Amino acid sequence: MGYDWNDLRYFLACARAGSLAGAGRALKVDQTTVGRRLGALEEALGARLFDRTPEGFTLTATGTRLIETAEAVEQATIDLERRATGADARLEGSVRVATSETLSATFLAGALVALHAAHPGIEVQLVTGTTSLNLLKREADVALRVGQRPTHQALVVRRLGAIAWGLFATAKYLAERPVEPGPRLDGHDLVVLDDELAQIPPVRWLSERASGARVAMRTNSILTAAAAVRGGWGLATLPTFFRGGSPELVLAHPELVTPVDVWLVVHPDLQHTGRVRAVLDHLAQAMERAAVFAAPA
Repeated sequence: MGYDWNDLRYFLACARAGSLAGAGRALKVDQTTVGRRLGALEEALGARLFDRTPEGFTLTATGTRLIETAEAVEQATIDLERRATGADARLEGSVRVATSETLSATFLAGALVALHAAHPGIEVQLVTGTTSLNLLKREADVALRVGQRPTHQALVVRRLGAIAWGLFATAKYLAERPVEPGPRLDGHDLVVLDDELAQIPPVRWLSERASGARVAMRTNSILTAAAAVRGGWGLATLPTFFRGGSPELVLAHPELVTPVDVWLVVHPDLQHTGRVRAVLDHLAQAMERAAVFAAPA
């Protein structure tokens, strides 16, 4: 008896999530549908693929042997779809752009208005978060990465420029507690970026000057840090483009902090697709127009 190739998607989702509910969330369907499709696949193959336990679904020996083949089918399907999409010259359809919440909210949402005006048939999907989506699996079509250069050899990577950063506070804070010249910030209150952001150059710059200061707040969100500074919590290093929408933010130190590189990433099969090419071009132009970005090297 033959089986539906599409049922392999449900098998892989359940194997990765460990539950029907988790697989349903990943596939955006209800768990009843996942259970039904898994049952159909097991019946067609004449083998049980999962052990159902109180802790969740675990692969049987047969299921474990099937994983590699199912993933190969998944990748072949993705490659086929990507190559078909890559031949599409139309300036319409959706383009999924993965980026940080900060860039999306403070820069891209406004910068890409010109794209919408020029090509209203293109739907831009801005996907934000700390987890990097996989361009090879078409979880996104285009990505803007901040920090170190992406190293995957199968992707096309282009440096767009670098985000300028500075040390900011409110005018009220600085009137009461001015920042003195020199390499230290003794006695000041700081809003510190934490977790994965702790290793970027501007955050390290602040930590090198913070031995005599007090940490008033830690956060893994640049947007939250900017809000905290506006509220008077203290000093923080922030991208200089925050000044455009927040006139209450004042540069507290004359030295601009080490900039952070911005990389545009796309799969080679998609870079010449009409709608993807239009998005890439508008992103590059927006970066070039923005005074807060250094010129590409």
